[in-house]
Amino acid sequence: MSTAVLRGWSARGGRQSQCVHQQRRKKSLTTKFLGAVCALTHGKLLTTSSAVHHDEDWMTIPTVDVGALMRDADDTPAAQTAAKALSEAFARTGFAVITNHGVDGDVIRALRTEALAFFASDDKFAYDRGLGYGHGGYVRFAESGAQLLGDFSKPVDLVESLTLSGLTSTGGEYGYCPEGDDAVPPALKTPVSQFLRQSRPLSRVMLRALELGLGAPRDEILGVADATGAGSGVRLAYYPDPGDVAVHRAAGQMRYGAHVDSSTFTVLNLDPDRPQGLQVYLGDRDAARSDDDADALKTAATSRPNATDIDKDNAHWVDVPFVPDSFVINIGALLSKWTRHAWKASIHRVQLAPGARLSVVTSALGARLDAPPFAGFSIPGVVDVDPTHAAPSSQDAVSTRDFLDARVKLHRPEFADEHGLHTDAAIQAEGAKILALHK
Repeated sequence: MSTAVLRGWSARGGRQSQCVHQQRRKKSLTTKFLGAVCALTHGKLLTTSSAVHHDEDWMTIPTVDVGALMRDADDTPAAQTAAKALSEAFARTGFAVITNHGVDGDVIRALRTEALAFFASDDKFAYDRGLGYGHGGYVRFAESGAQLLGDFSKPVDLVESLTLSGLTSTGGEYGYCPEGDDAVPPALKTPVSQFLRQSRPLSRVMLRALELGLGAPRDEILGVADATGAGSGVRLAYYPDPGDVAVHRAAGQMRYGAHVDSSTFTVLNLDPDRPQGLQVYLGDRDAARSDDDADALKTAATSRPNATDIDKDNAHWVDVPFVPDSFVINIGALLSKWTRHAWKASIHRVQLAPGARLSVVTSALGARLDAPPFAGFSIPGVVDVDPTHAAPSSQDAVSTRDFLDARVKLHRPEFADEHGLHTDAAIQAEGAKILALHK
């Protein structure tokens, strides 16, 4: 789930979103375009610090204690070990579960309590701005995650969400500009403020992971990302019980379709009552079982897939483990590009499961929308991992604002109609334009 809109940014244009689960046109891009989309966000691993392991570590999501990165100096062994553990996790799977992150469990539980009450009440519809995804506020069945991989054939995702973006810190407390004080439901103001205040240091933790774990220069990081966490927001994603939703659910229905996140670090707190459903794609299952072949095992976990592979029977989807009072961190496409694809932006999804489920989502080390076009960090020992790319140059530079603008628009179920894309050829041409922006 993309966190681009949490930075106070929203898509321009668009019309009112329909809260529907209708049968939609069965369109998809050609295999060539699908493969190109995956090429954008999935490179083969090439780092100087990671070793090939002849065990199941390649196919699991690791848990990392980040307490040392919260409190210890850069030159301490504990901080360096934690940073390298995060870096290796992001290089291998694009995901990590973190503990000892500094956010009080009671603060998270208080936010969850009020958020569940919000989604259970009809008052939520007062926060629907009638503009669909990408404009903040409340939306219902108005997101199509699979479109981020160029797949326009999947049904709309079975999720409601409330996005509170552009929240700015004032004297340690969070105000609600520029959206206005009435943009936040009254019962959520205090728990959201407390949650954001306590989660703000996660930006510094991720900064240190980039600097100490991967070797990215601090001045380059701060030139494109905000380490203060002052402009963060919250996205509350509510997945209704599929058995209680009186809407059509077509074949391939997901709570959130297979996709890649867009920006830097997504920070997710899983529902402690129903954490199941979040899965990460880690390649071909048959290759993953080739534990007598180190190269095959490494390739299964790190190679970029052909986009059509994720629906095959041998697709290897790994459950993200639940650890009480933890956060799940994953890498977005923009940050993956900045790291020369040394850190993966992995395909992931949320499957249907019985019962309702609430995810609390924020971001860390958010991308600066005012940053100049940027190609990537100067990382010792790491070249651009994607073999289709030439040596890094100014021509590879990406405008953060343009990149995220294009990605957020792709979430919208109305994307094809809004852009006059009524044939496969038209959709393919639009996809080529988007890819040209990102290269």
